Amino acid sequence: MNRLETSWELAKRSWAVLRSDKSLAWFPVLSFLASVVVLGVFAGVRGPLRPSGADEEGDALGSLMGVGIFSKGVRSATTDERADARATAWLFLAMGLTMILVGIAVDPRTALF
Repeated sequence: MNRLETSWELAKRSWAVLRSDKSLAWFPVLSFLASVVVLGVFAGVRGPLRPSGADEEGDALGSLMGVGIFSKGVRSATTDERADARATAWLFLAMGLTMILVGIAVDPRTALF
């Protein structure tokens, strides 16, 4: 069997397992949501440096971590930018905890009350 046939066979078997146990369908959805929360936390916890110059308004390749790769220098973040970064981090932390609690509440294997 070549790689394509093996991959197709694996996909068919995975689909059969998913059809036999519908609760497994939530795993990719919850994994995606958890990934968004983790990405949001990292986006919210930005360092005290920002790109300076004309690249400030544009989305530079590395702007997620605070300093764009194509920026011409760095500057210190303003007080408002730091407060915004902290607020974003707290927001995503709260969303993550809420998703965990909702997951516990809807899981039929756990009894909260």
